[in-house]
Amino acid sequence: MKMYSEKTEIDTIPEDWIQGQKNEAAISTTSTRLVIGEEKGAVIEIPRMAKQPNKISHRSDWISDIAQIDDLTIMATSMRGSLHYGLETVRQDAYAIGSEVDLNEDNWLIASIADGVSSSKRPHAFADYMVRQTILVVADNLRNNKMSFENDFWNNLSKQLVEISIAYCKNAARSIIQSNIDIEKIDLSTFADQWAATLEYVIVQTKKTPESKKRKFVHVSVAGDGSAYILNENRGWKVVKTGKERKGEVVSNAVSPLPFKPETFSIQSGELCSGDCLLLVTDGLGDIIRNGNTLIGGFFQKAFPKCETLVQFLMYSSVAFREANDDRTVVLIK
Repeated sequence: MKMYSEKTEIDTIPEDWIQGQKNEAAISTTSTRLVIGEEKGAVIEIPRMAKQPNKISHRSDWISDIAQIDDLTIMATSMRGSLHYGLETVRQDAYAIGSEVDLNEDNWLIASIADGVSSSKRPHAFADYMVRQTILVVADNLRNNKMSFENDFWNNLSKQLVEISIAYCKNAARSIIQSNIDIEKIDLSTFADQWAATLEYVIVQTKKTPESKKRKFVHVSVAGDGSAYILNENRGWKVVKTGKERKGEVVSNAVSPLPFKPETFSIQSGELCSGDCLLLVTDGLGDIIRNGNTLIGGFFQKAFPKCETLVQFLMYSSVAFREANDDRTVVLIK
């Protein structure tokens, strides 16, 4: 097994990255972590916060995966933010990845991300459950159908996921409520006090279409404020789906998570050309990437398309930035 040291990996950063040019990141290193901006303060330190009640005793701070499916590579990670270290709350983001062959015998990658809502008491368990269920439900639908790019197909599938989220809340409530309360009469806002999370997923063709040499994909946001992008080192950023709504300088933090029933689902389809990466992120990074024309956007534009190993991916995904103190989940497909 080949061993990697942080020093070896950091030494591989090209010299032209360590420049303070417009829209590009000025990179430095503190200990073994990349830093964008000043090497002090909350950018690298754990903030002092009031401790939260009902803390969970343990959950992995970081998880990561890398997989090769046909000629497609996927890397994924979920990291506990410094804010949650300060609050002594566990990582509340989650992801899951899988693949399935449809009736046309085309193979499809499936990836799902979720962000547990901090105001609920058990967001991490709900987020974990929903990303895993998403993979199972999407795989089952692909297995029994031909891949569809019609919105009705994905609307119906997403409605299934909403109902699954409500069923989870009801079953979980039955396990903790000791009285004879009728679970069916409890409203969704009461469930959301205990279990709440955002959810979105993507399906990507694992082999390029022979004629066009492109990959087809569908991205669906069931609920919440994650972001999805097509990223190319030369062409820059293309927003597939934005996170929080921005009106001028005012950012809306309003999120309607599961188990609430969304009025509509955001469904986007497209193609990945040669050199394109598909990037899914929770709001811990989406809020600071914005449309990509930002300092951290310039860094990721150079870093992610060249990323070949899980060590590199984790180093780039964990880059410290003053505004980035929330949990962050990143899925890179290339």
